[in-house]
Amino acid sequence: MDSDDDGSTYNIVRGRGGSSLYQIRHHLYHKDRQRGNKIYARCHLWKAGCMGRAVISATNNTVTSESEHNGNHRLGTSQAEVAEFRALLKSYSEESSNGLLREVYNRAASEMPAAASHLSFVQVKKSANFAHYSILTLSFSL
Repeated sequence: MDSDDDGSTYNIVRGRGGSSLYQIRHHLYHKDRQRGNKIYARCHLWKAGCMGRAVISATNNTVTSESEHNGNHRLGTSQAEVAEFRALLKSYSEESSNGLLREVYNRAASEMPAAASHLSFVQVKKSANFAHYSILTLSFSL
């Protein structure tokens, strides 16, 4: 590990599939393995090639060390903010009466514009759970 953290703490947040993620500063980690009283975690973007890792002490719930992430992350917005934006999209889509993804997205983006720019259309659609909605309402007359 590159840098030692003297007793940093972490938060546990809910992942997209319902799994638990460790939030340390502005990064999210999956539990990789546990040996003895140490939890070894890796960046949740490890499939994209990020080498960020952390070691968490299971006895006193503090981060004992953390390595650098290698640039596969977009700058300016933390992963936790993007996860919060996804949750906001989902809650607004459940409240939506007309089922228009554009209105749901604009409402959430007005509250979190930096996080909104980090998601593609497909990611927004999945986050808002709009798989069963029509994105555009077209009417045809024959």
